[in-house]
Amino acid sequence: MLELLGFADPGEGPAKVEERPGEASPAPALPTSTSTIQDATEVIEPPALRGPRLADVHAGEQTENTGVLVARLWDATSTHDALGADWEPSATVEPPVREFRWSLISAALALAVTVALLAIAAYRLPINQAAAMRDNLSGGLETLDAATGEFPAVANLILDPEKTTTALADAAIPLLAFSEAANSAYSSATADPGAEIPLVPKAPLEALAPVITDLQRAADEALVIHERIGDVLDYRILLERALVLPASLPAEAADTRISDIGIELSATLADTTEVLLQLPQDEILTVHQLQLESAYSAMTIHVADYLAALRSGNSFAASRIVGEMRNEARSTRDAMSETLGEFETWLIEAFSSLEQQIQKTDSALRAANS
Repeated sequence: MLELLGFADPGEGPAKVEERPGEASPAPALPTSTSTIQDATEVIEPPALRGPRLADVHAGEQTENTGVLVARLWDATSTHDALGADWEPSATVEPPVREFRWSLISAALALAVTVALLAIAAYRLPINQAAAMRDNLSGGLETLDAATGEFPAVANLILDPEKTTTALADAAIPLLAFSEAANSAYSSATADPGAEIPLVPKAPLEALAPVITDLQRAADEALVIHERIGDVLDYRILLERALVLPASLPAEAADTRISDIGIELSATLADTTEVLLQLPQDEILTVHQLQLESAYSAMTIHVADYLAALRSGNSFAASRIVGEMRNEARSTRDAMSETLGEFETWLIEAFSSLEQQIQKTDSALRAANS
């Protein structure tokens, strides 16, 4: 049995190696010892290579179980396996694990935060717009109220019939400030609150609607007052240039002097014509404007008659005509006092309405702030 497995008994000597036909015999090993080189007659053969034998397993032990012998033989050969001694288990390859997509998670979080911020901004937008609009309305109202407090002094100056052109010109700057205040209030009332977002409550802006309406009405009234009293101021300044006769209009004069007087009276008529073309149109001023036009037409006739009387030497007629022209000019200016009185009556009522409207606007603004 052992012979069939290729193992020989240890007592039988070295196993005979069978040479296969066609294969060359292995080359003899070179001597590695100095003594071998020196002694050429003595050849040292290398130890024969052999695998473990049955005697290496259990010398002298007899067994009848071939399977046990083979197992023991396998265990014995494992001690001669150089590869087996160095073998180590390879690293365990674990199945791939799905990693988290942190970029997707970050993008989703950023999108969620952005949507939340936009929602908050959309909700806060009407509130912020209402706050800005409230400040704007408050500023416009305060400006108009301050200018209204200074207006009576300006109005008294313009409506005083005794004031000269120089004094009337001083009222132009305060009147301009009143106009700017009225325009500022109107701009505040008509300012665009900004963009609107659908489905977003507009209650904060809607609460300011009464304030906007009241302030716009107050600004409109102030602008009307400014426009009309400005027309009166312009009318009075222009009137100072109309029907202005020369200081000296003699009853008798030489021909050269008559020519000079004719030039001076022609200048008076030309200035009056220019004034009539520039006069502002207002229903209260219309009556006086008609009187001025009538006086101008009469003066045109009087000038021609006066020059004719001078040339003819009719001093009586010349003196009478000069008196009529001066009376016509004086009565026309005096009629302006009556016109100013009518305008003052309207202005008192309009200014009282403006003050009430300002107070109403202030009350509405306080209610909106509460």
